[in-house]
Amino acid sequence: MNYFLILDFVLLKRYGNHNFVLASFCLLILLFFKYFERKHFKRQKEKERQFKNILKTQGIKITINSDKCTVVTKKYTIPNPYLKKVSRPSMMDHLTDRINYDEYIEVKECYIECDVEVDKVEKYFKSKTIKMDTKTLEIKLYLEKEITIYYNNTTEEYFFDLDFLYS
Repeated sequence: MNYFLILDFVLLKRYGNHNFVLASFCLLILLFFKYFERKHFKRQKEKERQFKNILKTQGIKITINSDKCTVVTKKYTIPNPYLKKVSRPSMMDHLTDRINYDEYIEVKECYIECDVEVDKVEKYFKSKTIKMDTKTLEIKLYLEKEITIYYNNTTEEYFFDLDFLYS
């Protein structure tokens, strides 16, 4: 809030009264958008936490030996978001080395997949994307020895309990 007041003061000094009101209104709208965006993000996190708690209490707990799971790495390329198309290079572009960025960058995502027998039926489980190097993930799985999956038989919803990866 203090930043907002300082910015308002700077705008008032620089642009006068009319533009100050307009700029203040625009900044206020941006602050409201940011507030509701954060609120929505918190609500999504809360829903995910509730979903996991329901599955932990009402679902089937499946414990799998980590040797039966495989770590899969998926690679793809995307346009470089840091690439700056410059018509006239400036000194700052050379200092930050923005001119020499690659046009595309390679993104690596890894996830865990398992085939498990549940109620005499073979089921395939795939974890969400894990933001971790493949080798690090494999080492942590090896050290943990077991992975827990919570599964709801009626809705076929599941999640991997991978809290040990981040501790």
